[in-house]
Amino acid sequence: MVPSGNTPEAVQAYYQYLLAHYISPVSQNIATNYAIIGVTLGWVAIITGLFFIYFRRVRNEKPSELYPVETYNGYISESNGGVGVFLYIFFALVVLWLLYVTVSNLTQGQLY
Repeated sequence: MVPSGNTPEAVQAYYQYLLAHYISPVSQNIATNYAIIGVTLGWVAIITGLFFIYFRRVRNEKPSELYPVETYNGYISESNGGVGVFLYIFFALVVLWLLYVTVSNLTQGQLY
């Protein structure tokens, strides 16, 4: 029962009631957000699938000379060319995921 009254003892009892009701870990209602778990597992599956497809494609391609004589210019580089499509897609997905998490935490709140 909620304490009522305007005496100091009643006010103290009211705040003790609030403290026990809203802050006590036993009485807090905790619900698992299965949508976030599903979205996270979905992203993990998508990224794992993209990695699988990419490495399978790279494995089956004919290997080229790593450092052709014509393009060697005095230092060793890891890549002779621009960034591949895979990295553009991968980084776009990471940025979209970070935006989604940020916006959802700002709009829905986060309980720590």
